Parts: sequence; structure tokens; C-alpha cells
Amino acid sequence: MALVSDLGDLKGKMKLILSQVAPSTVAYTFHDPDLSLGAFARYDAARSGRPPKIRIANPGDAEMKNEQVPLLKTLYAQCTPELQTSFPSILSAEMREINAAVIVHTVLELGHLSELRKVLDNPKRLALNVRRYVWEAIGQKVAMESHRFTDDDLDQLDAMRMAELKRTAPRAKRPRA
Repeated sequence: MALVSDLGDLKGKMKLILSQVAPSTVAYTFHDPDLSLGAFARYDAARSGRPPKIRIANPGDAEMKNEQVPLLKTLYAQCTPELQTSFPSILSAEMREINAAVIVHTVLELGHLSELRKVLDNPKRLALNVRRYVWEAIGQKVAMESHRFTDDDLDQLDAMRMAELKRTAPRAKRPRA
């Protein structure tokens, strides 16, 4: 039996859960200590001018540690089928810099990569700084839980990334004659 059958109730519960997201939310704990060297890898990359080496975790090496993601997944499970259909878009509409990672992880865990594509395909929907957090969260999810993604998912993500680069790359100015 669905416990959430009203749109207003869903939005209220969703906002309550998202209001608990802390700015320094840690998404993963690591069973492999080498994976927790992300800050060092970013520092080393900045010094060297090369992109950081990204380790892809094996299944079981990293564990999601975030209270809001399972709460949002539980809320989804408590919705009527009609609300479940619109849940990803309602959740995505709440995306801000502070909660982008939680929303991305939730949407991906619910199997709605297509919703993230809709969000990212519209350049006016999210500010550039929020888009950056969305892409960081996607990269983190792929690196820490690659086993959740099919080859088609990865192809879709690559196409989304290329479209994002094309949209956000600085355009060269034409020289004046």
C-alpha cells in the first residue's frame, strides 16, 4: 500500500529530506584505503597540470554513506505508481548546489539516467556552478559504483558529457577586420 498518494505531501516530504543535506556531505566510505586519496590526487593533478588519475572501485570497495539518499529512495517506494513516474522530475526540480550530489545519486540509483539527461540538456535549467556539482556527482557514482552502469548507460553519459563540453566551452572570438 502506498503511503504517499498526494503531490503536495510528496513535495513536502522531499523538501524536508533535502533540507537536512549538509554542505560537507560525505557520500562514501572506503574499504580500500587507496580510494580515499581523492584530495591528494586533485592536489597532485593541479601541481602537475595533468588530469587526476581516477581509480575505479571494485564492487564492495566503497560504500554509500549518506542518510538522504536511502530516505529519498524509501519515499519513492512509498509513492503510488503515478507519483513514482513523476518522482525523478519533481526531485530534479529541487536541485541546488548544496543538494545536487544527493539528487544525482538518488536519481541514478532509481534507474532514471534519462531524467539527468533532460536536466542537463536544458542549459537554462541549472546554473553553471550547479551543473559542475552534477557532473562531479555523476563522476563519483561511476567511479565508486561502476557495476551499476551498463555499456548503454556509459555511452549515454559520454554523449551527455560531449554535449555539455560543446555547450560550455568558451567560443573563440572572431578577429575584427
